[in-house]
Amino acid sequence: TVKTVTATTAWQRFDVTKTTSVGTTSYSAQLDTGNGNTFYLWGAQLEAGAFATSYIPTTTATATRAADVASITGSNFSSWYNQTEGTVFADGSTQQSAAGHVLAGVSTGGFADSAYLVKENTNFLVAAPNAAPSNLSIQLSTVSSNVRLRAVLAFTAGTGSASAVMDGGVVGTDASTGIPITMSQMAIGSSPWSIGTNLWNGTIRRLVYWGQRLPNNVLQAITQ
Repeated sequence: TVKTVTATTAWQRFDVTKTTSVGTTSYSAQLDTGNGNTFYLWGAQLEAGAFATSYIPTTTATATRAADVASITGSNFSSWYNQTEGTVFADGSTQQSAAGHVLAGVSTGGFADSAYLVKENTNFLVAAPNAAPSNLSIQLSTVSSNVRLRAVLAFTAGTGSASAVMDGGVVGTDASTGIPITMSQMAIGSSPWSIGTNLWNGTIRRLVYWGQRLPNNVLQAITQ
């Protein structure tokens, strides 16, 4: 595999993905500046997988990547989050076939007062477990592991309603959600009520938040 790049003074990352033969134990790389310029090489990494990930520091032994945990709390959250209405869109895929893998969500810090996108055993749900009076739970569609999906939740908090769509399909609705108007944090790739648990265990290509509730026809359009 050959990769060519124009000369630059900035750091640049190169990655190569290759299907190898059974029993392959070594690899080599050759760098040619073409004109004798000096270059610095840092962060060489070999890993097994379908795609290259971010740098994993090692010493003389192999290392296992810690789970990525992304969250927004405190004023970093409250400075942009609209407590009265909003829309959360996510595009990703998970390696898991089991239940309880959260793609994204917001919370007050307690399980009962959260709203999130989650993969269950065979379906995809938008849930808010203590959203009185109906305990918001919109089942969207069957989901397989390692299959890309696009899901979105749009809601009006308090006694307002909610809509959810996956992959441009039928709009799921709930007439009275009871989603809290006191959310304090957001988690990406894990549960928002206990950040770092119920990991998505997959990839997230895109996550978008709008501080308004988008109409149902727009929800279908952006998830197609």
